[in-house]
Amino acid sequence: MNGFGYEYKVETFNKVVEVLCKNKLVLEAKHVVVKLKDCIEPDGVTYRWLIYGFCDVGDLIEASNVWNLMVDEGFEPDVDAIEIMLETLFKNNKLDEGLKLFQSMRVKRMDDLGLSTYRLVIKWLCKRGKMGESYVVFEEMQMRGIKPDNEVLGSIIYGLMSRGRMNEAYKVLEGVKNADICVYHGMIKGLLKLKKPSEATQVFREMIKRGKSLEATKYVERVIDRGHEVPRFDYNKFLHYFSNEEGVVMFEVMAEKLREVGLFDLADIFARYGQKMATRDRRRNRATES
Repeated sequence: MNGFGYEYKVETFNKVVEVLCKNKLVLEAKHVVVKLKDCIEPDGVTYRWLIYGFCDVGDLIEASNVWNLMVDEGFEPDVDAIEIMLETLFKNNKLDEGLKLFQSMRVKRMDDLGLSTYRLVIKWLCKRGKMGESYVVFEEMQMRGIKPDNEVLGSIIYGLMSRGRMNEAYKVLEGVKNADICVYHGMIKGLLKLKKPSEATQVFREMIKRGKSLEATKYVERVIDRGHEVPRFDYNKFLHYFSNEEGVVMFEVMAEKLREVGLFDLADIFARYGQKMATRDRRRNRATES
């Protein structure tokens, strides 16, 4: 490049590393970094993308090696790198190691901790049923003047529900002024885990009634833009649990409501399931009569 009058720039170099890592070509990205190290000194952004790349392909050991190399060379991990590392540790069932990293941030760089980091830690603590620890983090966040968003509250609700603390979960839900799909998702998922399809249906109806399903696309786009995995709601499990009760009419009404708000695919699922239940009931009735 220099021979053609183009100066080596770490910013341009980092763009190449970013594209490679985003396309799961982190080994190639690392090779480029090593090969060109004499020409272009990697900076904190370079290392952050390598950490992201190795975390993305599930290579926690290599991600840790890059992390240590970055620190040894005097670069302080930014919040994005820390959150990537935290997410990967939590996903790989290394909760204690992730909490140690979070604790080191609380001790050394408390001012750098914002809503996104707290949201991540609370989500995984609630997933693992560590409600005591999650409340400590939740209270710390509020004491620092950081207002919890609905994703945080949805995680708290799910954590409480999964531990069978339904009354507390409903109190949190009642206290949410503008509940969105994040909050309802946490409640429905928790109720299904407790095998309470009737209550899950009531919450689902309330969500549709308030038009919150319209926010689903925006919610998914927002989560993907932040590089996070979209939470999955298992509608098949929801339908399976409710099939043990009288739900034919409910499914027909639900299908109509979903079509009204433009969710035709989901409406078709409910309609087909309602038809199957009606057919099954007719077969049962004929068997009983005969």
